[in-house]
Amino acid sequence: MTYWTFTDASIQTLPVGTLYCIGRNYADHAAEMGAPLPAAGTVADPIVFLKPPTAYRPTGSSVTLPSFSTEIHHEVELVVVMGVDGIAGIGVGLDLTARDLQAAAKAKGLPWATAKSWRGSAPVSPIVPWDLAGGGPWQLTLHINGEVRQQASTALMERSIDQLVAYVDDVFGLQPGDAMFTGTPAGVAAVRAGDWGLASLDDLCTLEVRFE
Repeated sequence: MTYWTFTDASIQTLPVGTLYCIGRNYADHAAEMGAPLPAAGTVADPIVFLKPPTAYRPTGSSVTLPSFSTEIHHEVELVVVMGVDGIAGIGVGLDLTARDLQAAAKAKGLPWATAKSWRGSAPVSPIVPWDLAGGGPWQLTLHINGEVRQQASTALMERSIDQLVAYVDDVFGLQPGDAMFTGTPAGVAAVRAGDWGLASLDDLCTLEVRFE
């Protein structure tokens, strides 16, 4: 069994559970993907998809890009990990997406599972305990090969952490060790074998990952 790593070693161990991912939670990303936006003044129910625990990779990992895709995109996101009594902590992660497979699935009205949920598709930083995280909003930043690719404040999320937790818990029933990827801002693009990524959430935590 794989366990979350916390920046504070005194935190009890939590197994990596189901990874719930939220789509289109930043208007600028929805726009760059050509997705429809809710009417002004309204917020639609979240788009939710799942990744299994086998998608998780800790910081410092090498992620093997799958042979069945030629277009893997990075999506940097705030990640919320659930504990026994609510939110245990937050980190920064990458929702790695086989964009070519996703586009084909969308065109046919089929699920995105293969495009989103392959082994190693969810690297995540060490988790900052919730009571040490400062309450936000936080700045998300992703560098690929030293170049800033994505950068935005979590204040731009269409739905707050509390709203997302309440919705996902009501529908699915969150368990300790489950986590939520809360959506990505604009700037998604392809990664290639040999690239390296550095993601950060303010100065709270960082994620380092190499692609091969």
